[in-house]
Amino acid sequence: ISLHAPGHVFPTYITAANGDYSFYNLNVNDVLEIKAYRNDFHRNGVSTLDLVKIQKHLLGIDTIESPYLIVAADANNSQHVSAIDLVELRKLILGVYSELPATNSWAFVPAAYVFPDPLDPWTDPNQQWPHNGSPTITITDIQNPGNLDFIGIKIGDVNGTAKPDFTQLLPRESLLPFELKSDQQFYSEGDIINVPIRISSDQMLTGFQFTLAAPGMEFLHIFPGQLDVSEEHFALYNDRVSISWFDENTIDVSADDVLFTLQLRAIKSGNIGQALSINSEITEAEIYLA
Repeated sequence: ISLHAPGHVFPTYITAANGDYSFYNLNVNDVLEIKAYRNDFHRNGVSTLDLVKIQKHLLGIDTIESPYLIVAADANNSQHVSAIDLVELRKLILGVYSELPATNSWAFVPAAYVFPDPLDPWTDPNQQWPHNGSPTITITDIQNPGNLDFIGIKIGDVNGTAKPDFTQLLPRESLLPFELKSDQQFYSEGDIINVPIRISSDQMLTGFQFTLAAPGMEFLHIFPGQLDVSEEHFALYNDRVSISWFDENTIDVSADDVLFTLQLRAIKSGNIGQALSINSEITEAEIYLA
């Protein structure tokens, strides 16, 4: 939190764990301006499930009605929500971005502020929306300052999973694990092989995200199967690949269906059963069912 007054320089205040802040030695005759700022851990609370919600909003299937969540969906700081925001957030999820290039990770709104149009939070010309140049709280009467609270908006998190005290990536609470399966294959150095991926049981599938590792191999491409997986859904990192896929309509898949096919090059001899593993090293491993 920063405080600004004519002719005075105040140190920036880091809020307490409960969000409290305070400044001292103020001149009662000054007009004071207070701003809030935070820009860390851009992936906090951001997952493929947020992409599902934003896509449904864009298609009119399930409209986002909270002005705070609409601001959260604006990942490229364009002052409207579009498919470009999905692209930017997916790059963040896949590890292509370590942070969103056009915005801070949090935006702040004075708690007393009333949106003229909740469905279009950027209609007020007097507000600097949303992320660069946070709106200010102005105090003209220090004896009666009014509401000095801010509401923080985690950019990219439209389903409310961000943790304000977040300091590291942690997995969400999980149910029983799901398995992805493939046929065993043996390969020699230099071989290029295709590996069909299936799910272990019939499911109504909305989406998933995870990191797939294959030490001793190089990921070359992923081909669509029952799921329309394209280049926008994955990022290649030599012996690892990060994947983020969803369909807002939910897809009925069976254990016999090939969801997608991996294409890999063998750097050394081995077998698929020992090479492939799912982890959360780049993109957290999550699956979303109907």
